[in-house]
Amino acid sequence: MSLDVSREIAADNASQLRCASFVAWCQSLNIRCWHIPVAAPWRNALLERQHKSLKSSLRDIGWFCRAPMARFLSKATLRRNHRDLGGGITPAKLMFGHDRSALWRFSPPSLATAASSLNDAVHAISEIRNEHMTTLFQKDVTVEPVSAANLSRRRQRFKIGDSVLRWSNAATGLKPNWKGPFKVTATPGNITVLLSDRSLQDTRNVRRYLGRGEGCK
Repeated sequence: MSLDVSREIAADNASQLRCASFVAWCQSLNIRCWHIPVAAPWRNALLERQHKSLKSSLRDIGWFCRAPMARFLSKATLRRNHRDLGGGITPAKLMFGHDRSALWRFSPPSLATAASSLNDAVHAISEIRNEHMTTLFQKDVTVEPVSAANLSRRRQRFKIGDSVLRWSNAATGLKPNWKGPFKVTATPGNITVLLSDRSLQDTRNVRRYLGRGEGCK
């Protein structure tokens, strides 16, 4: 992040931050805006309050008042979760491969960020995440229980071997949003499950599969 204008914004999925006006404004200043998934493991209440203030400010100053808008961009910080799962491994490490204490500074595209090397980078992060997961399982460390007051709704509990479906955005309105079935291979905590496709999912993104389980992936 530069000292004058942010080069990267981590925003939630609010309509104010997804509309064409905001996207065009970001492109005009060469700002990369990426949106955080609803069930991201590094979300927290602090960022929600920051985004609420940001959205209110954007509504007040108007879309075409470009000069003062940069002062509000520092509120759109990266949402992270620092809870230690064991061995210094946090949810941010499982997602990115290491702890991100700040947004990365924007830099021009290089060979390392070219499309041909994108898959290699994704696989590298996945391998690092799997190493962290293996470390957690070997130490038999579980996530601390979350109080019922902090949960937005009651969650289902899954056991190893359960057949489940995973939520994903459909390409079109006619295609289903639930993919699977998958097998639950591990339960690292009360609100996360590890599926047979090697993905770590929030239990709100998973539902029990009531059909036959032989076809699980």
